[in-house]
Amino acid sequence: MIARLEQRLWQRPSWARALGLLALLVLIRYAPAVGGDWLRSGNDMRYFLDELQGADAERVWGWVTGPWIGRELFRYYRPVTSLAVFAQYRLFGEWSAPWQGLSLLLHAASTVILAELCSRIVHSRIAGLAAALVWAYRDRMALAIEWTPAQTDFLAVFFSLAALLTLKLYLDQSRWPWLLPSGLCALLAMGSKEVALILPGPAALLALDAFRQHRLSGRKAAAIIAGAALLAGAFLSWRVHALQGLGFLPGQAGEHSSGGASSRQLLPGFIRFLLPDSLDGSTTVPPLASVLAALTFYLVWRLRRTGSRRWWPAALAGFLAVTAAAGHPMVWIVPVTYPELASGIAWTGLLALALQRRRWDALLALGFGLVLWLPTYHVVYNRAGNVFYLPHVYWALLWAAISAAVLDYLGVTASPTSSAPARKADGAAEARP
Repeated sequence: MIARLEQRLWQRPSWARALGLLALLVLIRYAPAVGGDWLRSGNDMRYFLDELQGADAERVWGWVTGPWIGRELFRYYRPVTSLAVFAQYRLFGEWSAPWQGLSLLLHAASTVILAELCSRIVHSRIAGLAAALVWAYRDRMALAIEWTPAQTDFLAVFFSLAALLTLKLYLDQSRWPWLLPSGLCALLAMGSKEVALILPGPAALLALDAFRQHRLSGRKAAAIIAGAALLAGAFLSWRVHALQGLGFLPGQAGEHSSGGASSRQLLPGFIRFLLPDSLDGSTTVPPLASVLAALTFYLVWRLRRTGSRRWWPAALAGFLAVTAAAGHPMVWIVPVTYPELASGIAWTGLLALALQRRRWDALLALGFGLVLWLPTYHVVYNRAGNVFYLPHVYWALLWAAISAAVLDYLGVTASPTSSAPARKADGAAEARP
Protein backbone atom coordinates (compact mmCIF):
# COMPACT_ATOMS: atom_id res chain seq x y z
CA MET A 1 0.00 0.00 0.00
CA ILE A 2 2.84 2.41 0.87
CA ALA A 3 4.57 1.56 -2.41
CA ARG A 4 1.40 2.34 -4.37
CA LEU A 5 1.03 5.63 -2.52
CA GLU A 6 4.64 6.57 -3.36
CA GLN A 7 4.07 5.78 -7.03
CA ARG A 8 0.81 7.68 -7.08
CA LEU A 9 2.39 10.79 -5.55
CA TRP A 10 4.84 10.98 -8.45
CA GLN A 11 1.86 11.74 -10.69
CA ARG A 12 1.44 15.49 -10.93
CA PRO A 13 -2.31 15.72 -10.10
CA SER A 14 -1.90 13.53 -7.01
CA TRP A 15 1.17 15.45 -5.88
CA ALA A 16 -0.59 18.79 -6.36
CA ARG A 17 -3.49 17.58 -4.21
CA ALA A 18 -1.06 16.34 -1.54
CA LEU A 19 0.70 19.70 -1.44
CA GLY A 20 -2.64 21.47 -1.24
CA LEU A 21 -3.66 19.28 1.69
CA LEU A 22 -0.30 19.98 3.35
CA ALA A 23 -0.83 23.74 3.07
CA LEU A 24 -4.40 23.38 4.38
CA LEU A 25 -3.20 21.45 7.44
CA VAL A 26 -0.69 24.17 8.22
CA LEU A 27 -3.29 26.92 7.83
CA ILE A 28 -5.77 25.10 10.07
CA ARG A 29 -3.17 24.36 12.75
CA TYR A 30 -1.94 27.95 13.10
CA ALA A 31 -5.09 29.89 12.26
CA PRO A 32 -5.66 30.64 16.00
CA ALA A 33 -2.37 32.61 16.02
CA VAL A 34 -3.88 35.17 13.65
CA GLY A 35 -5.46 38.09 15.50
CA GLY A 36 -3.37 37.82 18.64
CA ASP A 37 -1.36 40.54 20.32
CA TRP A 38 1.71 41.30 18.20
CA LEU A 39 3.65 42.39 21.29
CA ARG A 40 3.26 39.06 23.10
CA SER A 41 6.80 37.85 22.33
CA GLY A 42 8.50 41.25 22.37
CA ASN A 43 7.86 44.96 22.03
CA ASP A 44 9.94 45.67 18.91
CA MET A 45 6.95 47.19 17.09
CA ARG A 46 6.84 50.05 19.60
CA TYR A 47 10.34 51.14 18.66
CA PHE A 48 9.79 51.96 15.01
CA LEU A 49 6.09 52.84 14.77
CA ASP A 50 7.04 56.54 14.88
CA GLU A 51 9.29 56.10 11.85
CA LEU A 52 6.58 54.26 9.94
CA GLN A 53 4.03 56.94 10.78
CA GLY A 54 6.27 59.77 9.61
CA ALA A 55 7.76 58.09 6.54
CA ASP A 56 7.57 59.95 3.23
CA ALA A 57 8.67 58.92 -0.28
CA GLU A 58 12.24 60.14 0.24
CA ARG A 59 12.66 58.22 3.49
CA VAL A 60 11.18 55.04 1.98
CA TRP A 61 13.58 55.27 -0.96
CA GLY A 62 16.39 55.67 1.54
CA TRP A 63 15.49 52.26 3.00
CA VAL A 64 16.65 50.83 -0.32
CA THR A 65 19.61 53.01 -1.24
CA GLY A 66 20.92 54.00 2.19
CA PRO A 67 22.45 55.42 4.21
CA TRP A 68 20.98 53.21 6.91
CA ILE A 69 22.99 54.52 9.84
CA GLY A 70 20.80 56.12 12.49
CA ARG A 71 17.52 54.74 11.15
CA GLU A 72 15.62 53.07 13.96
CA LEU A 73 13.81 50.75 11.57
CA PHE A 74 17.06 49.27 10.32
CA ARG A 75 17.95 47.96 13.73
CA TYR A 76 15.24 45.38 13.06
CA TYR A 77 14.40 45.31 9.33
CA ARG A 78 16.30 45.24 6.05
CA PRO A 79 15.43 46.55 2.54
CA VAL A 80 12.81 43.95 1.57
CA THR A 81 11.23 43.65 4.99
CA SER A 82 11.28 47.43 5.51
CA LEU A 83 9.25 47.94 2.33
CA ALA A 84 6.91 45.09 3.25
CA VAL A 85 6.32 46.54 6.72
CA PHE A 86 5.73 50.01 5.28
CA ALA A 87 3.18 48.67 2.77
CA GLN A 88 1.34 46.70 5.46
CA TYR A 89 1.28 49.69 7.77
CA ARG A 90 -0.22 51.86 5.05
CA LEU A 91 -2.84 49.17 4.31
CA PHE A 92 -3.69 47.86 7.77
CA GLY A 93 -2.32 50.31 10.29
CA GLU A 94 -1.92 48.76 13.74
CA TRP A 95 -4.51 46.04 13.12
CA SER A 96 -2.32 42.98 13.72
CA ALA A 97 -4.46 40.23 12.14
CA PRO A 98 -3.56 40.95 8.47
CA TRP A 99 0.13 41.12 9.36
CA GLN A 100 -0.06 37.75 11.08
CA GLY A 101 -2.16 36.36 8.24
CA LEU A 102 0.59 37.21 5.78
CA SER A 103 3.15 35.47 8.01
CA LEU A 104 0.93 32.38 8.13
CA LEU A 105 0.55 32.35 4.34
CA LEU A 106 4.32 32.66 3.94
CA HIS A 107 4.81 29.75 6.36
CA ALA A 108 2.33 27.56 4.48
CA ALA A 109 3.95 28.41 1.14
CA SER A 110 7.43 27.73 2.51
CA THR A 111 6.25 24.35 3.81
CA VAL A 112 4.99 23.40 0.34
CA ILE A 113 8.26 24.53 -1.28
CA LEU A 114 10.27 22.58 1.28
CA ALA A 115 8.24 19.42 0.61
CA GLU A 116 9.01 19.70 -3.11
CA LEU A 117 12.69 20.43 -2.48
CA CYS A 118 13.18 17.53 -0.04
CA SER A 119 11.32 15.08 -2.26
CA ARG A 120 13.58 15.97 -5.17
CA ILE A 121 16.73 15.65 -3.08
CA VAL A 122 15.92 12.17 -1.67
CA HIS A 123 13.75 10.99 -4.60
CA SER A 124 10.76 10.19 -2.39
CA ARG A 125 7.48 12.06 -2.21
CA ILE A 126 6.44 10.48 1.10
CA ALA A 127 9.77 11.41 2.67
CA GLY A 128 9.40 14.97 1.38
CA LEU A 129 5.96 15.32 2.96
CA ALA A 130 7.18 13.88 6.27
CA ALA A 131 10.13 16.26 6.37
CA ALA A 132 7.98 19.30 5.59
CA LEU A 133 5.45 18.38 8.29
CA VAL A 134 8.19 18.11 10.93
CA TRP A 135 9.50 21.53 9.97
CA ALA A 136 6.05 23.14 9.67
CA TYR A 137 5.00 22.06 13.16
CA ARG A 138 8.25 23.09 14.81
CA ASP A 139 8.35 24.23 18.42
CA ARG A 140 7.08 27.78 19.17
CA MET A 141 5.78 28.21 15.63
CA ALA A 142 2.55 29.86 16.79
CA LEU A 143 4.51 32.47 18.76
CA ALA A 144 6.56 33.34 15.69
CA ILE A 145 3.41 33.78 13.56
CA GLU A 146 1.61 36.06 16.01
CA TRP A 147 4.71 38.19 16.69
CA THR A 148 4.83 40.65 13.79
CA PRO A 149 8.61 41.37 13.75
CA ALA A 150 9.22 37.66 13.05
CA GLN A 151 8.02 38.34 9.50
CA THR A 152 11.66 39.07 8.63
CA ASP A 153 12.35 35.35 8.97
CA PHE A 154 9.21 34.29 7.09
CA LEU A 155 10.19 36.44 4.12
CA ALA A 156 13.84 35.37 4.24
CA VAL A 157 12.96 31.66 4.37
CA PHE A 158 10.29 31.86 1.67
CA PHE A 159 12.70 33.47 -0.78
CA SER A 160 15.62 31.25 0.32
CA LEU A 161 13.68 28.03 -0.25
CA ALA A 162 12.32 29.36 -3.54
CA ALA A 163 15.90 30.13 -4.64
CA LEU A 164 17.09 26.61 -3.72
CA LEU A 165 14.10 24.89 -5.33
CA THR A 166 14.47 26.74 -8.63
CA LEU A 167 18.19 25.93 -8.58
CA LYS A 168 17.33 22.27 -7.97
CA LEU A 169 14.89 22.37 -10.90
CA TYR A 170 17.71 23.64 -13.11
CA LEU A 171 20.00 20.86 -11.88
CA ASP A 172 17.32 18.24 -12.55
CA GLN A 173 16.12 19.53 -15.91
CA SER A 174 19.13 21.48 -17.30
CA ARG A 175 16.87 24.39 -18.28
CA TRP A 176 18.81 27.61 -17.75
CA PRO A 177 15.72 29.91 -17.35
CA TRP A 178 15.32 28.42 -13.84
CA LEU A 179 18.52 30.26 -12.86
CA LEU A 180 16.89 33.67 -13.30
CA PRO A 181 14.21 33.29 -10.58
CA SER A 182 16.78 31.49 -8.44
CA GLY A 183 19.12 34.49 -8.46
CA LEU A 184 16.28 36.97 -7.95
CA CYS A 185 14.87 35.03 -4.99
CA ALA A 186 18.36 34.79 -3.48
CA LEU A 187 18.73 38.58 -3.60
CA LEU A 188 15.27 39.07 -2.07
CA ALA A 189 16.14 36.58 0.68
CA MET A 190 19.38 38.36 1.56
CA GLY A 191 17.52 41.66 1.51
CA SER A 192 15.03 40.24 4.00
CA LYS A 193 17.47 39.16 6.71
CA GLU A 194 21.20 38.50 7.06
CA VAL A 195 20.63 34.83 7.88
CA ALA A 196 20.13 34.27 4.14
CA LEU A 197 23.74 35.22 3.44
CA ILE A 198 24.54 31.51 3.85
CA LEU A 199 22.74 30.71 0.56
CA PRO A 200 25.96 30.16 -1.46
CA GLY A 201 26.72 27.22 0.87
CA PRO A 202 23.51 25.20 0.20
CA ALA A 203 23.71 26.13 -3.50
CA ALA A 204 27.25 24.72 -3.67
CA LEU A 205 26.13 21.51 -1.92
CA LEU A 206 23.28 21.01 -4.40
CA ALA A 207 25.65 21.59 -7.33
CA LEU A 208 28.21 19.12 -5.95
CA ASP A 209 25.46 16.55 -5.37
CA ALA A 210 24.32 16.95 -8.99
CA PHE A 211 27.92 16.53 -10.13
CA ARG A 212 28.25 13.36 -8.04
CA GLN A 213 25.12 11.95 -9.72
CA HIS A 214 26.53 12.83 -13.18
CA ARG A 215 23.69 15.27 -13.79
CA LEU A 216 26.08 18.21 -14.08
CA SER A 217 29.53 18.62 -15.54
CA GLY A 218 32.39 19.81 -13.38
CA ARG A 219 32.59 23.07 -15.33
CA LYS A 220 28.92 23.87 -14.80
CA ALA A 221 29.11 22.92 -11.12
CA ALA A 222 32.05 25.28 -10.67
CA ALA A 223 30.17 28.02 -12.55
CA ILE A 224 27.14 27.69 -10.25
CA ILE A 225 29.28 27.78 -7.12
CA ALA A 226 31.19 30.82 -8.40
CA GLY A 227 27.99 32.54 -9.53
CA ALA A 228 26.34 32.07 -6.12
CA ALA A 229 29.41 33.46 -4.37
CA LEU A 230 29.59 36.40 -6.80
CA LEU A 231 25.91 37.22 -6.24
CA ALA A 232 26.35 37.20 -2.46
CA GLY A 233 29.53 39.27 -2.78
CA ALA A 234 27.77 41.88 -4.91
CA PHE A 235 24.94 42.11 -2.37
CA LEU A 236 27.43 42.50 0.48
CA SER A 237 29.29 45.23 -1.41
CA TRP A 238 26.07 47.18 -1.88
CA ARG A 239 25.17 46.61 1.78
CA VAL A 240 28.52 47.94 3.00
CA HIS A 241 28.00 50.99 0.79
CA ALA A 242 24.49 51.55 2.21
CA LEU A 243 25.88 51.22 5.73
CA GLN A 244 28.61 53.75 4.87
CA GLY A 245 31.22 51.12 5.62
CA LEU A 246 30.06 50.58 9.20
CA GLY A 247 28.76 47.36 10.70
CA PHE A 248 28.15 43.95 9.22
CA LEU A 249 25.62 41.85 11.13
CA PRO A 250 23.23 43.66 13.48
CA GLY A 251 22.14 41.66 16.49
CA GLN A 252 25.51 40.26 17.52
CA ALA A 253 25.77 37.59 20.21
CA GLY A 254 24.53 38.92 23.53
CA GLU A 255 23.33 37.82 26.93
CA HIS A 256 20.65 35.48 25.58
CA SER A 257 22.36 34.54 22.34
CA SER A 258 21.95 31.05 20.95
CA GLY A 259 24.77 28.91 19.70
CA GLY A 260 27.22 30.38 22.18
CA ALA A 261 28.46 33.83 22.98
CA SER A 262 32.02 32.68 23.63
CA SER A 263 34.50 30.31 22.04
CA ARG A 264 33.99 27.88 24.91
CA GLN A 265 30.37 27.39 23.83
CA LEU A 266 31.09 27.21 20.12
CA LEU A 267 31.71 23.45 19.75
CA PRO A 268 28.99 22.30 22.20
CA GLY A 269 26.48 24.57 20.46
CA PHE A 270 27.40 23.10 17.09
CA ILE A 271 27.15 19.50 18.40
CA ARG A 272 23.78 20.22 20.01
CA PHE A 273 22.50 21.58 16.71
CA LEU A 274 23.67 18.65 14.58
CA LEU A 275 23.06 15.64 16.81
CA PRO A 276 19.60 14.11 17.20
CA ASP A 277 17.39 15.90 19.69
CA SER A 278 13.80 15.57 20.87
CA LEU A 279 11.08 17.20 18.79
CA ASP A 280 9.80 19.28 21.70
CA GLY A 281 13.20 20.91 22.16
CA SER A 282 13.77 19.61 25.69
CA THR A 283 17.37 19.68 26.80
CA THR A 284 17.42 17.77 30.11
CA VAL A 285 19.64 15.14 28.50
CA PRO A 286 22.24 16.52 26.06
CA PRO A 287 22.20 14.94 22.59
CA LEU A 288 25.76 13.69 23.06
CA ALA A 289 24.62 11.67 26.11
CA SER A 290 21.85 10.13 24.01
CA VAL A 291 24.31 9.13 21.30
CA LEU A 292 26.65 7.55 23.86
CA ALA A 293 23.69 5.68 25.35
CA ALA A 294 22.77 4.39 21.91
CA LEU A 295 26.33 3.20 21.26
CA THR A 296 26.43 1.50 24.67
CA PHE A 297 23.09 -0.20 24.03
CA TYR A 298 24.26 -1.48 20.64
CA LEU A 299 27.63 -2.69 21.95
CA VAL A 300 26.07 -4.53 24.93
CA TRP A 301 23.48 -6.11 22.64
CA ARG A 302 26.18 -7.38 20.26
CA LEU A 303 28.33 -8.77 23.10
CA ARG A 304 25.37 -10.49 24.75
CA ARG A 305 24.33 -11.96 21.43
CA THR A 306 27.78 -13.52 20.92
CA GLY A 307 27.84 -14.85 24.49
CA SER A 308 30.78 -12.71 25.54
CA ARG A 309 31.14 -11.86 29.23
CA ARG A 310 32.70 -8.53 28.38
CA TRP A 311 29.26 -6.99 28.06
CA TRP A 312 29.14 -5.82 31.68
CA PRO A 313 32.43 -3.82 31.54
CA ALA A 314 31.11 -2.26 28.34
CA ALA A 315 27.83 -1.43 30.09
CA LEU A 316 29.68 0.12 33.04
CA ALA A 317 31.94 2.18 30.78
CA GLY A 318 28.92 3.35 28.81
CA PHE A 319 27.08 4.30 32.01
CA LEU A 320 30.02 6.41 33.13
CA ALA A 321 30.35 8.04 29.70
CA VAL A 322 26.66 8.94 29.58
CA THR A 323 26.83 10.34 33.11
CA ALA A 324 29.84 12.47 32.20
CA ALA A 325 28.12 13.75 29.03
CA ALA A 326 24.95 14.54 31.01
CA GLY A 327 27.05 16.72 33.31
CA HIS A 328 25.88 15.41 36.69
CA PRO A 329 25.30 11.97 38.29
CA MET A 330 21.97 13.18 39.74
CA VAL A 331 20.54 13.01 36.22
CA TRP A 332 19.65 9.38 36.92
CA ILE A 333 17.14 10.30 39.62
CA VAL A 334 15.22 12.67 37.33
CA PRO A 335 12.24 10.75 35.85
CA VAL A 336 12.31 12.58 32.51
CA THR A 337 15.86 11.30 31.86
CA TYR A 338 14.71 7.84 30.81
CA PRO A 339 12.12 8.75 28.14
CA GLU A 340 14.53 11.35 26.76
CA LEU A 341 17.32 8.75 26.57
CA ALA A 342 14.94 6.32 24.87
CA SER A 343 14.01 9.03 22.37
CA GLY A 344 17.68 9.82 21.78
CA ILE A 345 18.54 6.15 21.27
CA ALA A 346 15.74 5.83 18.72
CA TRP A 347 16.94 9.00 16.95
CA THR A 348 20.49 7.73 16.81
CA GLY A 349 19.33 4.40 15.40
CA LEU A 350 17.36 6.17 12.67
CA LEU A 351 20.35 8.34 11.83
CA ALA A 352 22.55 5.25 11.62
CA LEU A 353 19.99 3.66 9.28
CA ALA A 354 20.06 6.78 7.10
CA LEU A 355 23.87 6.72 6.96
CA GLN A 356 23.75 3.04 6.00
CA ARG A 357 21.04 3.13 3.35
CA ARG A 358 21.03 6.79 2.30
CA ARG A 359 24.64 7.69 2.92
CA TRP A 360 24.93 10.57 0.47
CA ASP A 361 21.53 12.01 1.30
CA ALA A 362 22.38 11.94 5.01
CA LEU A 363 25.81 13.48 4.40
CA LEU A 364 24.19 16.18 2.26
CA ALA A 365 21.78 16.95 5.11
CA LEU A 366 24.70 17.14 7.56
CA GLY A 367 26.47 19.50 5.16
CA PHE A 368 23.38 21.71 5.13
CA GLY A 369 23.42 21.58 8.92
CA LEU A 370 27.00 22.81 9.05
CA VAL A 371 26.22 25.77 6.79
CA LEU A 372 22.84 26.64 8.32
CA TRP A 373 24.22 26.57 11.86
CA LEU A 374 26.74 29.34 11.16
CA PRO A 375 24.37 32.34 11.50
CA THR A 376 22.99 31.09 14.82
CA TYR A 377 26.23 32.11 16.50
CA HIS A 378 25.52 35.76 15.70
CA VAL A 379 21.86 36.26 16.58
CA VAL A 380 20.08 37.08 19.79
CA TYR A 381 17.53 34.44 20.71
CA ASN A 382 13.97 35.33 21.70
CA ARG A 383 11.10 33.29 23.06
CA ALA A 384 9.38 33.05 19.66
CA GLY A 385 12.35 31.08 18.31
CA ASN A 386 12.06 32.64 14.86
CA VAL A 387 15.83 33.07 14.57
CA PHE A 388 16.07 29.32 13.96
CA TYR A 389 13.37 29.34 11.30
CA LEU A 390 15.85 28.96 8.42
CA PRO A 391 18.53 26.93 10.28
CA HIS A 392 15.95 24.30 11.24
CA VAL A 393 15.54 23.50 7.54
CA TYR A 394 18.47 21.19 8.30
CA TRP A 395 16.21 19.06 10.47
CA ALA A 396 13.73 18.79 7.60
CA LEU A 397 16.47 17.53 5.26
CA LEU A 398 17.67 15.06 7.87
CA TRP A 399 14.10 13.83 8.40
CA ALA A 400 13.77 13.41 4.64
CA ALA A 401 16.92 11.26 4.53
CA ILE A 402 15.77 9.20 7.53
CA SER A 403 12.25 8.73 6.12
CA ALA A 404 13.66 7.69 2.75
CA ALA A 405 15.99 5.21 4.47
CA VAL A 406 13.05 3.67 6.35
CA LEU A 407 11.11 3.41 3.08
CA ASP A 408 14.13 1.76 1.47
CA TYR A 409 14.25 -0.72 4.35
CA LEU A 410 10.57 -1.49 3.70
CA GLY A 411 11.27 -1.94 0.00
CA VAL A 412 9.21 1.06 -1.08
CA THR A 413 11.77 3.29 -2.82
CA ALA A 414 14.71 2.62 -5.08
CA SER A 415 18.00 1.66 -3.48
CA PRO A 416 20.29 4.64 -2.81
CA THR A 417 23.14 2.55 -4.19
CA SER A 418 21.55 2.53 -7.64
CA SER A 419 23.77 3.74 -10.44
CA ALA A 420 23.91 7.37 -11.47
CA PRO A 421 22.35 6.74 -14.92
CA ALA A 422 19.40 5.07 -13.21
CA ARG A 423 18.89 8.13 -11.02
CA LYS A 424 19.08 10.30 -14.11
CA ALA A 425 16.43 8.20 -15.76
CA ASP A 426 14.23 8.64 -12.69
CA GLY A 427 14.64 12.39 -12.96
CA ALA A 428 13.74 12.31 -16.65
CA ALA A 429 10.63 10.28 -15.93
CA GLU A 430 9.72 12.74 -13.19
CA ALA A 431 9.81 15.65 -15.63
CA ARG A 432 7.27 14.00 -17.92
CA PRO A 433 3.55 14.67 -17.36
